[in-house]
Amino acid sequence: MEVWVDWKTKQKKAASIRTEISSTGGGASRKLILSEQEQRLLSIIGKSAVMGRGPEIGFQNVAIPAASRILSTRPNTEDEEDAEPPRTAGRASTHRVDRRRRRRPTPFQMASVQFAEIEQRRLDLEERRLEVDRLREENIAQNRQLQEKFLQVLSHDSCSIKAYAK
Repeated sequence: MEVWVDWKTKQKKAASIRTEISSTGGGASRKLILSEQEQRLLSIIGKSAVMGRGPEIGFQNVAIPAASRILSTRPNTEDEEDAEPPRTAGRASTHRVDRRRRRRPTPFQMASVQFAEIEQRRLDLEERRLEVDRLREENIAQNRQLQEKFLQVLSHDSCSIKAYAK
């Protein structure tokens, strides 16, 4: 199973080939073309999997508060009398872990699973077809043997009948 980076590279390769073809006026590309398997993969994962869906807010775009605002903020400390004793990890933390495990798969993960299932079905069908072909060949060979035996019996019986008739 290929990883995300490999699939992303193939998507970029396809985009590069399309750009190359359009830059030559629709003529033949100067670069290699995608293989059949790469084209099938490209149709499954789609263009947005590589190019993205638009600008995203990154971690660099965090607003930094002014120094006067930081100094005016009251420190977050509790009086010793009001402080609660520390709690041990209980049900809440395991619930959070369970929720993470149950997250729905991404479209990319679903597509890769579907692709693997389709390929498995194709391989199963190919194996069945080969088995049917093998059984057909065996059946033809058995029929040939039976016909030969039948002809031998007929020729032997016809010789016996001729000898009896004399």
